[in-house]
Amino acid sequence: MARLKFGFIPIEGGHYYREAHEEVVRAEELGFDSVWMEEHHSVTDHYWPSPLTVLAGFATRTSRLKLGTDILVAAFYHPVRLAEDVAMLDVISGGRFTLGIAIGYKPDEFALYGVDLDKRGARFEEQLAIARALWTEDRVSFRGRYYTVEGRLEPRPVSRPHPPVWIGGWGELTLRRAATLADNW
Repeated sequence: MARLKFGFIPIEGGHYYREAHEEVVRAEELGFDSVWMEEHHSVTDHYWPSPLTVLAGFATRTSRLKLGTDILVAAFYHPVRLAEDVAMLDVISGGRFTLGIAIGYKPDEFALYGVDLDKRGARFEEQLAIARALWTEDRVSFRGRYYTVEGRLEPRPVSRPHPPVWIGGWGELTLRRAATLADNW
């Protein structure tokens, strides 16, 4: 019989790292299963602008708790940097990381990054294809509409074939992407 699992989002906001860290360590002691970090930008005392960095800190003080993003905004990452950071966090955590990722939707965040909201879905599909290839192939040669990548990733993630990828969002197109490009929605 499957066991009900409990995850949580700790106190949010870049100024609250110490408090969130204490919550995460205590949550593992209490038997929680996972911790999830959201990504948003320019929100005072709420959300986290760098969830992968925060989760890396959590990974160093926990040993069992699953770590995940709920969600990472793909448009703000180059696909190679994304693949490298996810692989490194997977290595640091010993294979406990889940990448929750989406296309994003907040115009003010896109303006902050100087990224165009248009075509973010098509760019997202290329990003996931590149990341998956970098995680699983010895060498990648990718020429797409938005990205060109030549090379390899080192270190590779410890999770096989790669850390789980969950796609966040809503609507028929998001569900289709989750069914074809991800492990979960």
